[in-house]
Amino acid sequence: MFLLIVIIVVLATVLGFINMRMSTSFDEAKKIILFRQVGHELLLSAGDSSSRVLPIRRISNKEYRLDFENVFALVPDSLVDIISRIMKRGSFPPEYLVNVIENRSNQVVYGFSVAEQDNNIIPCTGRTLPKGRYSINILIPVTSLSAIVRWRYILPFSGLCLGLVLITIGLFQRNVKKTTIKPENIETSVESISIGKYLFYPDKKLLIIGQEQMELTAKESKLLGIFTRDQNQLIDRNKLLKEGWEDEGVITGRSLDMYVSKLRKKLQKDPDISIINIHGKGYRLSNMYSCRPLIYRYNFLKKFIM
Repeated sequence: MFLLIVIIVVLATVLGFINMRMSTSFDEAKKIILFRQVGHELLLSAGDSSSRVLPIRRISNKEYRLDFENVFALVPDSLVDIISRIMKRGSFPPEYLVNVIENRSNQVVYGFSVAEQDNNIIPCTGRTLPKGRYSINILIPVTSLSAIVRWRYILPFSGLCLGLVLITIGLFQRNVKKTTIKPENIETSVESISIGKYLFYPDKKLLIIGQEQMELTAKESKLLGIFTRDQNQLIDRNKLLKEGWEDEGVITGRSLDMYVSKLRKKLQKDPDISIINIHGKGYRLSNMYSCRPLIYRYNFLKKFIM
């Protein structure tokens, strides 16, 4: 799952950059068309409806040049109005600079700049330039243009990648939470004995119920091991004394009763498990879980007998 999500993130990023490059090429072509429209309307405003607007030249990544086939008289007011209107139509950046160059002298004979905070500089309006062969340079700051083009396409794919990363983290954390928590210090290879809701690990001398674990003494563990071998069966006191203390010489019955009492307290969290004292005979580990099939069978037969 994690590998699949990583692959999706990589593919989404690659597709995002491919789409950005294609979209940038489209924007460039659209920009050229709009600049030709500037030249076309400028000639119409000068009364020229037949001469050509020559191919738009890209001087640099921020500067474009409009050339014309014939001479014409240029009206600055018309130039400002036409360029402002078409730049707004094409969603260009709010900042740009325009220079009119007289080709014979290669001098700037008119120019104006438009800024974002209405800090526009538009001089010499109302003064018509005489007929001449003019070129128009349009300068757009790279920071403004590139930022608009880049972020318009990078942001959506960055959001997609970020979303996929967050999903990956969420899935990973959920899988960690679902991992089964094993009791501390218990190896999976160690055998356990089921006593109702309890798990008894003889080798580790541990008794576990749920997430709670209780350490047993050597004697408690030995006695519980004897009880678990014969659950629901009467175990003679002498047998318990012999097997529980056979290597320790003489032992009194009172010591046996004390250890049995300790085991009872540790087993009391499961009401279906108990150690019962059979007076004068011994003890029995009562496990109701193993008795239930017999009880159900008895009740079933009782219906037919009655």
